[in-house]
Amino acid sequence: MDLVFKKLFKKGVSLKSTILLLFSTIGILLILVLAYQLLFYSKKLAISNINSRLDGIALNIQNSIKDVNNSSFSTVNTLALLNDQDRVKIYTNFLKSYPSLYAIYTGYEDNSFYEFINLRVDKNLISSYSAKDIDRWLLIKIDGKNSTKRELFFYDDDLNQTDYKIEPNSYLATKRPWFKDAKNSKEAIKTKPYTFSHIDSIGITYAKSIKNGKEVVAIDLLIADYLNSFKNHVDINKTELYLFDSDKLILSSLSKNSNSFNDFILNISDLKEFENTQIVEKDNKKFLIRIIKIDNNKQDNYLALIAEYKNILKPYNQEILWLLFVFIFTGLITIPLILYFSRVISKPIYSLVRQSKKIEKQDFNISKIDTSIQEISLLSSAFSNMSKSIYDYQTSLEEKILQRTKELYEKNEELERLSITDKLTGLYNRAKLDSVLNTEFEKAIRYNDIFSVIIMDIDFFKSVNDNFGHQIGDDVLKESAKILSSCIRTSDTLGRWGGEEFLIICPNSKQEDAIKLANRINIAIKQHTFSTYPKKVTMSLGVASYCSIFKKAEDIVASADIALYKAKQTGRDRVVGENDI
Repeated sequence: MDLVFKKLFKKGVSLKSTILLLFSTIGILLILVLAYQLLFYSKKLAISNINSRLDGIALNIQNSIKDVNNSSFSTVNTLALLNDQDRVKIYTNFLKSYPSLYAIYTGYEDNSFYEFINLRVDKNLISSYSAKDIDRWLLIKIDGKNSTKRELFFYDDDLNQTDYKIEPNSYLATKRPWFKDAKNSKEAIKTKPYTFSHIDSIGITYAKSIKNGKEVVAIDLLIADYLNSFKNHVDINKTELYLFDSDKLILSSLSKNSNSFNDFILNISDLKEFENTQIVEKDNKKFLIRIIKIDNNKQDNYLALIAEYKNILKPYNQEILWLLFVFIFTGLITIPLILYFSRVISKPIYSLVRQSKKIEKQDFNISKIDTSIQEISLLSSAFSNMSKSIYDYQTSLEEKILQRTKELYEKNEELERLSITDKLTGLYNRAKLDSVLNTEFEKAIRYNDIFSVIIMDIDFFKSVNDNFGHQIGDDVLKESAKILSSCIRTSDTLGRWGGEEFLIICPNSKQEDAIKLANRINIAIKQHTFSTYPKKVTMSLGVASYCSIFKKAEDIVASADIALYKAKQTGRDRVVGENDI
């Protein structure tokens, strides 16, 4: 074909004739191919087309399942990070954002339980919990110290409490499979479908263990909502869809009855034979069956698609006829257009090609083509505008990427800061202190460095809370934190160790230097006038320094803690070093 066109061009064949010949040849060949397919291979092509469509449906369903799994795992991982924050608001926002979620909850090692439920997700929930029509949310609390009862808090759409109940309880979080599986896994887990304990519905639980297995945060997803996510991929008027387990028990379906499932799926001995679409005959009718395995582990589940063959084939035949008609009609009306445009635009079109080559090389300096043809002039203007638009968009996109990168970096820095910061005092939290302590301990072992730790405790802090309230106690903690921060070096690490205890890690500090710092802190605390607490506050402080007898980082803290205990025993309001014990 290439040689034919080359010879034609050498003889001076016009662009108009060449275009006409090319498109006419292509059009005739395509019409002949389509007609040949329609007359001789319609059935074979129909089956192939149907298989391709089912392949597409299978792929879409598998992708949809992956999306649901990824979204659910992402949700439970996010909840694990946010579990210590205002859970009522956080859980409400998640349930609103993901309407398919049934509940979000946290189970504790002592059988305490905290669950937030969307009562509107299933019509049976209102009656199951004897809720009112205005109730939207339900909070269930179980105290592990008294697990024989549970508290029920009911809320309306705006989180206004509408009711409160106390009921007997037999539910133990630690006995539930989701708790056991999550506790034994480092990553988030997904259970196999099971019947929920408080509602007659089948669902799936995604869970993640946190705080070294002491807590498990989880979400519940109803199987009915799980299956509804496939409606966009399947024409349920022509195709029946069943979700079932490895024992061939139907978990959910998008069908009016289960007759087709009972007729076909129950009689299949090897489900792998139907991983590709198969045609099965029954009662002189043909059916297409496709089985999709949606899990690859011990909790295998399957999706079965069943459709009557003629219902699927009918629209295919109509499409072939319509396609053939449209193609012939389009070919006929295109011929005069080809003749016209090939005659009047041959020269300016080459100019447009050259302009397009400039854009291809990212040269956006496009000049307008001088032509008397209005359409070519408009096209040239469009090229020029497109070039400017691409250039502007490219520049804008680069700026946006830089901005988004900067915002992401700032958000990550903020998230990292929050993860190592004590919320009340603004000091480092226990996790950060443990990290710094381990680092200093490893440096001391490797380079024979010296470092010290100071552990301090506010004297009689319980009486502050008991006599003046926890708000005053919090004020004392926050002001004490500011005093401590003003006393330490920039190289020192200060954090809240727990309760009213604080810890300072002093690199390159001998015990006598750390004791001097501890005495300055002791005096500064005593001399400070607290804004809301009318009495004086004192601290007991214990000091310990690294020595080779310590085998792990916790040993130096334990030594300082013993010194603190000695300070408490000998009258409080004093500093005791490990050498003074």
